[in-house]
Amino acid sequence: GLEAPNMVISSLEGRGHFTSWFDNLDERDKLAWGQPGSDAESKWRVAKSRYKERLEDILFAVVRAATESGAWFLLGNLSNMGGGSQGSIWAAAMDIYARRRSQEAQKPVVLGIVKQT
Repeated sequence: GLEAPNMVISSLEGRGHFTSWFDNLDERDKLAWGQPGSDAESKWRVAKSRYKERLEDILFAVVRAATESGAWFLLGNLSNMGGGSQGSIWAAAMDIYARRRSQEAQKPVVLGIVKQT
């Protein structure tokens, strides 16, 4: 049968894709990622790019550590636990991991939960 994992990773997270979370930061927090540009269209382009890159680095590191330690990712909807979604950040993390280390992309074990209606 299937071996039990050494660890199970799950999370409750904010709304939307993690790359959109930057837009919900207040001005002070946005400034921590870089100075705004001169026009409205490119105002936060550099800061948002740095934010996204750092989050991708963190997600890659978590998935890499999980694959090396035999962890499983728990993905699904835990709407009965007070709201929020679960798992979409780890699905994105798997994509990031696959892009960066395609030879190891098949190692993570993903356990999905389907909400019955």
